[in-house]
Amino acid sequence: MVRQFVPSLQNHVRKFHEIIRKSDISLSRTAAEAATMNSVAKKSWWANRRNLNSQLEELLMEIQSQLFGPVSAAGPPLGHLVTGTSPTSPSPGATTTESKTTTASFEQEVDNQVRKTSAIARPV
Repeated sequence: MVRQFVPSLQNHVRKFHEIIRKSDISLSRTAAEAATMNSVAKKSWWANRRNLNSQLEELLMEIQSQLFGPVSAAGPPLGHLVTGTSPTSPSPGATTTESKTTTASFEQEVDNQVRKTSAIARPV
């Protein structure tokens, strides 16, 4: 089983590094740049972040399945570590009013923090 997993592990490592590279690129904006983003750009940025989270969640679940097989069904999936959900939470793709409200308030809080940071960082 370990020999069969090694080539797959190398592929998983490549996928992981690609997800991290894309994440680093998306986080490379300065606070001032982020503060000037319009609402369309912000929505696009958040959609990209959610997509990266989904990719990482899928990768972790695939690794868990390959490593532990049927035994992995006994515990919570590793993917919940990425999404912050529990096995009893709605799926990340759920379109419930509650999850939309939570996401919107989180995004608003991040935007507020970026504005505060960029205001502090402006030269006098």
